[in-house]
Amino acid sequence: HHHAAAATKEQKAITHKLIPCIQKLLIDEDAVVREKACEALVKVASVLDEEQMQTNVLTVVLLLAHDENEQHKIIAAKLLSSLAEILGPLLCSEFCAPELVHLADDPKCSVRKAAVQSFGQVAKIAGADVAKKKLLPSFRQMAKDQVWSVRKSVVEQLVEMAAASDAAAAGAA
Repeated sequence: HHHAAAATKEQKAITHKLIPCIQKLLIDEDAVVREKACEALVKVASVLDEEQMQTNVLTVVLLLAHDENEQHKIIAAKLLSSLAEILGPLLCSEFCAPELVHLADDPKCSVRKAAVQSFGQVAKIAGADVAKKKLLPSFRQMAKDQVWSVRKSVVEQLVEMAAASDAAAAGAA
């Protein structure tokens, strides 16, 4: 029992010290620093329990996703797919999917493009039902985007999205 307590103490220390630090680095002016901070947040998230993940990691992503700054929203979009596997199906469908749909509707094409690039991974983890109901309508909308780079990203995600949406059909067969 003593060991379990030690682990949680360690986790709390990680959460208190590292996450605020990573949070600052996620909004660094340098793109490479932001990328590395993304990787760091994913690594930290993988050792946290679900409650800590929700209170700490998801809060960070939410703040970024609803920030005015387009770079911050782009990072949020990247994090939604990078964290998808660690978050698991339930959080992916309840948290990642709606956030991605929100970002996919952004006025800035760079944000929409980043959002599209995360659709496949989130759909895969969230499962076919969520992929079809929550993500596909938005995904289809983006296929008609005025900006070609957004449409190009849609094409690049098509295979993954199709695979995710058909997973249930494949499973049933």
